[in-house]
Amino acid sequence: MHSLSRSLTRSLIQSDLRGSGVAEGDILGISIRFAVDLALGRITPPPSSNPKSRLACHEAGVVSQIRSCLYRNQGPSEENSGSHRRRQIEATILPLCVPLIQAVGHRMAYDAAIEASVDPTLIGIYLSSAILSDPAWYSEANDPSIRLSRSEQLEMQLAVCTKGVARLEEWLDKLEIEPYVLASIVSEEKWDAYEQTLEIFGGPLDSKMELSGIDIDTAIQGSQSITYLPRSSQSSFVAAKL
Repeated sequence: MHSLSRSLTRSLIQSDLRGSGVAEGDILGISIRFAVDLALGRITPPPSSNPKSRLACHEAGVVSQIRSCLYRNQGPSEENSGSHRRRQIEATILPLCVPLIQAVGHRMAYDAAIEASVDPTLIGIYLSSAILSDPAWYSEANDPSIRLSRSEQLEMQLAVCTKGVARLEEWLDKLEIEPYVLASIVSEEKWDAYEQTLEIFGGPLDSKMELSGIDIDTAIQGSQSITYLPRSSQSSFVAAKL
């Protein structure tokens, strides 16, 4: 009964995720309106509780870049103004829309994790992954306290992930996810139980060996000179032994 309930729950979650993806469409469509409204000052994300963090500086840098594109070459007329509807400016801004919405999300998630006192190792793993989503910006940052070369970014991720792997079992135990893992391969006991449910198929040779009381695996292991025997060769080998 519990297994059926878990299966239904998993199916519902998958259906909800797929439905949300269809309803919302591609992230690009959402990010265009968000990025333009944010750059024009029509909307304002919640302020960062860690304004000096790398992710907060990255968010501010991407917003500043989009705003400079919007108002570059601003002239007195509507045609030459910084309107976001100008084609040449749109061509510059559109590739930045998704990185902007991701930058805002990364910063807000980071702030929330710190406020919730999440394990610093987990925060470090998240931070390194977020930085690698836009490695060029961090390698070009003017502030030395923010700037990270490509090799430094990779070394940072390696260091935090190494710490994380060492504590993986601890985190999994805290999540208490074992009742929700349905794959039989996760433990030897579950795998053995799964093997017992499999239907066994055999041929004439298998029947002959069963009547003779000879086990095929024992027969194959009886020859020290053979370390591996393909299935296609087992019948002729066993026949020779008989």
